[in-house]
Amino acid sequence: MTAARPGGGYAVAVKRLRKKGTQGDNEWLNELKFLARLNHPNVVKLIGYCSEREHRILVYEYMIGGSLEAHLLKDDDTELNWRRRINIALGKAKGLNFLHTLGRPVIHRDVKASNVLLDAEFLSLVTGHLTLKTDVYSFGVVLLEIFSGNCAAKKYSNGLEGNLVQWAKPYLSNKLDIRSVIDKRIGENFPGEGAQEFARIILQCLSTDPTGRPEMREVVANLERLEKICERRSNHNKPITNFHGTKGCHI
Repeated sequence: MTAARPGGGYAVAVKRLRKKGTQGDNEWLNELKFLARLNHPNVVKLIGYCSEREHRILVYEYMIGGSLEAHLLKDDDTELNWRRRINIALGKAKGLNFLHTLGRPVIHRDVKASNVLLDAEFLSLVTGHLTLKTDVYSFGVVLLEIFSGNCAAKKYSNGLEGNLVQWAKPYLSNKLDIRSVIDKRIGENFPGEGAQEFARIILQCLSTDPTGRPEMREVVANLERLEKICERRSNHNKPITNFHGTKGCHI
């Protein structure tokens, strides 16, 4: 997706799609007309589209903050503090909940950090091609990436690739070991109660049994509660809780 500036004087993002699959032009255009009518502060706005011959082009509002993935990959990124990460997670959850609760529910099918776009104030929006519980699991992976600062597929120091979910789950299940998973860039600036709640939400979303995963409206409610925990700590300036779990664990 690249940025362009139309005659209206504002930046847009232009995405060129490969024409593949069995979906015909009329079906594709009907889907786009439906998506173009969606209006939510946490869903990237589809401004326009073009379908001529073999070309399919989408035009979206341009998000100046870039993708969540790009920020997670920066070793020296200090902008993603604890509170901002919660805000990003909550924005993403609200966007997905909006799609899931439409009269004609929309399944995103491609929930990942590179599809979480941020505006100048680091508010997150959902982008991508539209089972609900599959979206919830994928969102759990994004939450884990936000929490740990690692990508879903991470290389170990020996060059082998590891699965972030498999590595992190045992630590998230034990409140004494949660510190082993938290992004080191956050340092000690997180409330212990909040970290435990964040870990609990992640584990719920990553349940191997789809029926055990929450609906996105429940995830939104849980993240809003987590946001209040963070605000209480900030307002009352409570001392930071220290964990004394396993040290020296790296993915």
